[in-house]
Amino acid sequence: MYFTDSLLLKHCKKALIPVVFFVFCLTGVAVPASALNLSNVNVVPRKLTPGETVGISFFISQRADVTIQIFTPDFDVVRHLTRNESRPGGVNTFKWDGRDDNGKQVPNEAYLVGIEAETSGGETVVYDPTTVSGGEYCDLHIQDVRQTDNIYSIAYSVSSPSRVDLKAGVRNGPMLKTLIDWQPKTAGVYTLSWNALDDTGRINVMDLTGAHLMLDGFALPENAIIVEGSSQNYLEYRKTLPRPEDSLLSYQSARQAILERQNQGISAQSLVQRALNTAPRFTVYLNTDDTTGLAEKSVQQVSGEIQLKAVISPESMDMLNEARFELIIFIDYRRFDEEEHAHTPYVYTLDTTSLSNGEHMITINLVGLTGQVGSYSFKVDVNN
Repeated sequence: MYFTDSLLLKHCKKALIPVVFFVFCLTGVAVPASALNLSNVNVVPRKLTPGETVGISFFISQRADVTIQIFTPDFDVVRHLTRNESRPGGVNTFKWDGRDDNGKQVPNEAYLVGIEAETSGGETVVYDPTTVSGGEYCDLHIQDVRQTDNIYSIAYSVSSPSRVDLKAGVRNGPMLKTLIDWQPKTAGVYTLSWNALDDTGRINVMDLTGAHLMLDGFALPENAIIVEGSSQNYLEYRKTLPRPEDSLLSYQSARQAILERQNQGISAQSLVQRALNTAPRFTVYLNTDDTTGLAEKSVQQVSGEIQLKAVISPESMDMLNEARFELIIFIDYRRFDEEEHAHTPYVYTLDTTSLSNGEHMITINLVGLTGQVGSYSFKVDVNN
């Protein structure tokens, strides 16, 4: 029999509809709920000073219990903005005033935001900025260097929120001064004033032949909050923080993410924890005198073999892996010798008969295993 469309519908209406309904009941097809989505995280402004607040906004696709934590760059939790708070789907906003869970103002540093959202069904999404950003080489430029009397003004630009390091030294010679020690900076143009003296205050670096400035840096993770205007010492503050077990972010996951993004132009310094990435401080003593460093003494007259003992200051011990480091010795700003496997206290024997009689400037650069550099300079008068 030939059926038109209308006839087919007429003849099949009674048979097909019950069959279709029966199949539907057997299979139990259900429409799946939409997956939880956490996105569009935004922090405004990126710089925070005492008395101000920053807004932290984000989008969640459905109602969820939200936890927000603020971290130091070393992944210590300083503030729980909220814990398992039920929030509706859509854009949500919280504020942070730069204080920790005890109400204390946090020190100057770059702080990270971690967010977790969990549905009533147990689906969880975590926002961790360190797994997708941070560590990339950034666009930094020294724009101008001007001298007024004995003061130098150094203008430099930062293209995006970054961690910045600025050192002064002699080209193909020693590093003599740490001007900026891997400090966080927002995008902008900055001016730094410097009296041109080295770390020990004995050398006018800018008067030396081959003097130059070395500007380095890498991008901070997205939405990092840069706190300024605090008088607290960051390293001392860290010692007071508890080690919670509910951290949303961790150094291990951040490090793994950076290693996986190495082909994207990542700075090796971004792998170093912030608390360990500072210029080490140390003192050099002559022979058996452990009371006064050579930089604090008048020019010492020496002859024959002398013992130079390098002792790392207590505050720098933690940053040097197992207290091991490399010593590079410069005499009159030229590389003279090095010891690749030094430890504190380390005694270096210098045979002054290899030097001409007269005054010589000795500079020792102490280099940590992860690239930190400290400098110590002093004069001796050789009389053999």
